[in-house]
Amino acid sequence: MISGDHEITVLAGFLERDVSGIVYNTQVICGPQGYVGHYRKTHVPDVEIGTFCHGDALPVFEHAKARYGIEICYDSHFPEVSTILAGKGAEVIFLPHASPGETREEKRTRWMRFIPARAYDNGVFVAVCNPVGDNGAGRVATGVTFVCDPSGVVIDELDSGTEEGMIVTDLLTSSMAGSRKEATMFFRHFRRPEMYRRWESE
Repeated sequence: MISGDHEITVLAGFLERDVSGIVYNTQVICGPQGYVGHYRKTHVPDVEIGTFCHGDALPVFEHAKARYGIEICYDSHFPEVSTILAGKGAEVIFLPHASPGETREEKRTRWMRFIPARAYDNGVFVAVCNPVGDNGAGRVATGVTFVCDPSGVVIDELDSGTEEGMIVTDLLTSSMAGSRKEATMFFRHFRRPEMYRRWESE
C-alpha cells in the first residue's frame, strides 16, 4: 500500500457503491496504518443528479501535524461548508476537483474569486487540485492546482495546465497561529449563529 510504504497520508477519489446500491462521489483517506476515514460529496449539481447521491456528514480528520477536512469540487461553492469544517477544528481544507472545460486561465480566474476567500474568512489553509487531460468523454481538464495560506494568499502553485505534476508545500502552523492571535481578523470568532438560524427560519 502506497501510504504504508512511504509513511504518508493519501486522499484518493473514487465512486463508492454502498451495500444498498447507492453511489457516492467519495474521497477515502489512508494513512501509514491503513484506512483512516472517508468523505462523501455533500452537494450534487444538476448534471450529477441521478448518478450520485449526496453525503450528509462533514467530518474532520486528525493528523499528527494538523486537523483537516475535505470538500469535493462543487462543495466549494457553498461557504457554509468551509465555515463548519473550520468550526469543528479543521486547520487545512482539501478541495479535490474533477472540473473539465475552460482554459487554465479562465478556470484559475474564476476560482480566484472564491477559493482564497474560504481560507481568509476561516483562517485555514486551503489546497485545491484539478486533473489535466481528456476525461475519456471528450472533455479536457486544464489543471489549476494551488495552496492558499490563512490570509488567502497563494503560497504555492503548479504552473502546467497540460502535464501531470505535484507540489510539496510546507504549511507553517505558526502562520495560522499568527492570524488567529490577531482577534479582529479571526472572523469566525465573532460569528452569530443564533441570528443566522433565526433568519433562515423566517
